[in-house]
Amino acid sequence: MNMKIRLITILLLALSLAACDSSVDKDGVPKVDIHGEIVETPAPKPKAAWLANAFPKVIRTRIITVQDKKMPLQEFILTYCQGKSQNETCSRAMKIANLDLNGGPRKDLPKGL
Repeated sequence: MNMKIRLITILLLALSLAACDSSVDKDGVPKVDIHGEIVETPAPKPKAAWLANAFPKVIRTRIITVQDKKMPLQEFILTYCQGKSQNETCSRAMKIANLDLNGGPRKDLPKGL
């Protein structure tokens, strides 16, 4: 009887360790390169005011790869970072997204991001 309990315990421990995914941290946030790449897409229909004020005719978006799927940084934050502002990946993602919203996405980010 005691041997069966030990065997079941060892089996359950082995199964739980096998189920652990090393690409996800303890908060359930995927480990990704948060810098991603910047993709330019044409603006739907540039408005006359945009053209008069020399606004760009393209929309620049930061795209990251999460589990072999490409998604915008904002979508990553909405999907994985709700209520997890203390998580390191989410904190960096929110800082980068804030910089992108204020000055547009750029390749050169401040040190530490």
